[in-house]
Amino acid sequence: MSTESGGIETAIAPHMLYPDVWDLADGPNPQLLRDYLRWIVSEESRFESATETMQWIPVGLFSLPVAKELDASGLVTQTLQINFYHEDYPGNEHPHAHSRPARTIWYSSPHARQIITRSLPLSEHTPRIDGLSIHRRQVVANSIIDLKDGKRPIYSPAAVGERDVLELSDSWVAPLGSQSFSSLEPHHITFRGVGVAMSVHHKGLEEPSELSSFKGLVGYKYLTTEQAEQVIALRGVMAGNLVRSESRLGPVTMIYPPQGFQLEDMQENPSTAESHVAERLLVGGLATSELLARVA
Repeated sequence: MSTESGGIETAIAPHMLYPDVWDLADGPNPQLLRDYLRWIVSEESRFESATETMQWIPVGLFSLPVAKELDASGLVTQTLQINFYHEDYPGNEHPHAHSRPARTIWYSSPHARQIITRSLPLSEHTPRIDGLSIHRRQVVANSIIDLKDGKRPIYSPAAVGERDVLELSDSWVAPLGSQSFSSLEPHHITFRGVGVAMSVHHKGLEEPSELSSFKGLVGYKYLTTEQAEQVIALRGVMAGNLVRSESRLGPVTMIYPPQGFQLEDMQENPSTAESHVAERLLVGGLATSELLARVA
């Protein structure tokens, strides 16, 4: 057993024992990323740990948690993960928000780009203006069930209506560029290019619980009063069904899939990457980081 930051006794996966891994959150550092990935692939137990831990995230990436910090109660206070992208695994394009603010640092081949689309849900009384990129989308309030392991939580989505969503901007991020996101900022991330691309993804403190209250859902997450009441009622049932020692009810995050999307198609439980895919991404990610370390 090992003690993580915050004083909680917990077993740490072998691939998460690299001493300087938190330094990846400080800014672009292809040499450190290269060294970390080399360290993983050079030893069987670490490589196996990473391949068994990597998860598929349906928005179009595979995620590998590499560090987490807990407080004295066992709550995850910050995490660090490496997200892997490849053109063979594009995922969907649903704007979504998160439960924590995040900062990402992008690593890819020189001509590849990370593409970030930021969106804004509009109130029902907002008039349409010609020339703007506005799409009618479903509104899905996604209550997350935190498994207390720093990985992707269980999703408990509820479709509560529709809304016009405005695409605000597209950002094209070059290798070693970085971006930050508020937890309240719906967005979608993909990439254009070849090879394996990565983002080092640092997540901070969970957003205030008040944002998942009735007032928070209406004032900050764009729900109508009727929709917010529906979500609060559903969350009350969820909270009563939880095994408190094993999981907890986390915040509501918003997802805006297109009209016609079937809610049952949303992957509620975390999905582990197939081992051959995880191995391909780790080895390909190492090749990308080695290239960047040489040219940066």
